[in-house]
Amino acid sequence: MGMDVYGRNPSCEEGRYFRASIWSWRPIHGLMRQLCCEFVSDEVLFSMGFNDGAGPEDQETCDKIAKAFDKWMEHNASGVKLETPEIHAGLVGALGFDHYLLKEWVTFLRSCGGFKVL
Repeated sequence: MGMDVYGRNPSCEEGRYFRASIWSWRPIHGLMRQLCCEFVSDEVLFSMGFNDGAGPEDQETCDKIAKAFDKWMEHNASGVKLETPEIHAGLVGALGFDHYLLKEWVTFLRSCGGFKVL
C-alpha cells in the first residue's frame, strides 16, 4: 500500500506523479505538517494523510512547500531519524526517511501545478 500523488497541472514529466510507500509517506507528511502550517490549512494538511484526493491546488503553494523542504534538508544530514506524529495512531514514533526520496519530492513539487494524494 502506498500514496499516489498526482500533479494537478504538471509543467513537465517530473510533476505528473510521485509515489511513496505508506512508510515513506508518513515522514514526508509529518514534515509538511510541521513546516507548512503557515500556508497550507490544517484541514488539507491532515487530509493528505489519507488517499482521498486532498492537496494544494496551485503551484505557488507547492513552491512554498518545496522551499520549506529545501531549507529543512540543508540543516539535516542524510539518514537522520525524524520524530513525527503517527497521524493515524496518535502516537509519536521515530521514522527514518530516504534523503533521495525527499529530493524527488521537491522535484515533483516544483513542476506539479498543485497536487492530490490518492
